[in-house]
Amino acid sequence: MSEQGLNFQLKESFGDNQRLSAFFDFTNFSPSSTSAAGSVSNEFTGFLSNSSISNDPSLHKCFALGATASLSSAAETKIDHIIDSSECNLTSGNFLIPLDGLNLNNISTIVDFNFCESVSGGVLVGAYGLGEVTRQGENYVTSSGFNVGVTDRGHLFLQYLNREDEETIKVLYDAELSKRNIIGISANKTKLSLSYFDYFNDLVKTLEVPVHENSISFTGDLLLGGTNEFYQNDEFSGNLNSFTILSGAYDPLTLKDIGEASLSEYTFNAEQVNSYSRVTGYSNSIVYKTGVTGYEYEVTGTLTINTGRETFQMSTSPTSSAARQEGEKYFKYYTFNNGSTTSQYKEELGALVDGSGYLYYPTGEDAYDTLGLNDVSSSIQTYAETLTTGNRGSNISINLYGKTPVYGTLDEVSGVVDTPIIQTWQKVTPATSGVSFEEDGRDLFKDYIYYMGGRS
Repeated sequence: MSEQGLNFQLKESFGDNQRLSAFFDFTNFSPSSTSAAGSVSNEFTGFLSNSSISNDPSLHKCFALGATASLSSAAETKIDHIIDSSECNLTSGNFLIPLDGLNLNNISTIVDFNFCESVSGGVLVGAYGLGEVTRQGENYVTSSGFNVGVTDRGHLFLQYLNREDEETIKVLYDAELSKRNIIGISANKTKLSLSYFDYFNDLVKTLEVPVHENSISFTGDLLLGGTNEFYQNDEFSGNLNSFTILSGAYDPLTLKDIGEASLSEYTFNAEQVNSYSRVTGYSNSIVYKTGVTGYEYEVTGTLTINTGRETFQMSTSPTSSAARQEGEKYFKYYTFNNGSTTSQYKEELGALVDGSGYLYYPTGEDAYDTLGLNDVSSSIQTYAETLTTGNRGSNISINLYGKTPVYGTLDEVSGVVDTPIIQTWQKVTPATSGVSFEEDGRDLFKDYIYYMGGRS
């Protein structure tokens, strides 16, 4: 039985662990949980400390009566040897647990034990004592506590003083024990019950007897594996796996649920958050072509333009006279007055001498001879020409521009882009805890006990 598993079962049954007075797990002990206590006779006894999940771990130490020595270290070595190999062998001696304020007539216990090899009878939990009292000259038998044990034929029994003040042993014949067994004991002011828990078949076998409150009242030391009062040898041959003490009397079904931790392992799984995603659809986006959408014009220079017509004016002035041979070219100038406008023009002529009579006869094949010009000359007036530019009118300036292409999105469709739509969610697995059956079930089979060749 793990401490965590027991703690879980207690909270499932009661809501807290305040009813747990003592718990000893003999299968998962460590040497650090054992120690030794001295006495006035300078003798030390090894003990197993109470569980940390009990309501007061400083109380109810489990003393090993077979682990006594004059030195504390020797006593500790002995108890470590007794609880060796993950089991508590009761053949090495009894265990003593002080009740420390508890009364046996108002407690519950859960015992997980198993037989070593053969089955031999003995007291498993002992706190039974007999006495005698005289009232008005009559002697009366008195008792305190009770014993719980196993018969030689492997049945559970109760030893107690009944309501008629008779020493009584009751046997639970309905319960067939296995190699490993878990039992519950509960006592209150009016009844005493002994239960066997069958976890395979989910059954509880219970022996319940009526008692007087005072006859089972006991506040001393509880013994495991023996007792101070029994009719025969009370040594129990077997091992203890765990022992639990609860304050208060509880019904067998409640004790069965708590005892289930003996066969189980406690597990705790923290909360897990897992994220998942999936494609739930697609969103469509139209993609348009890109290119030149226009031009940006920038001034690169200026141009000056004349708005009028360019005019030219020529004037002549006589310079001198020159001799020209007849037939030689010269310019003759004419002036015309047309109202407010005077115009001139010139004409290129060949010189003719007035004195030649203007008669020409060819005389040969040369130029002059062909034309029949005469070899005479005359004086011709020459002129100097002056050419001036007239008024052109007003000028205007215009800007010259250079263009730069502007790129952008065109109206022409290039294609379609499908973008997946992702749905994301989280799955939260809450924290879980509980106990699960982890033990080898073969020790719980009902095929262990035989008596003289037959089933008991």
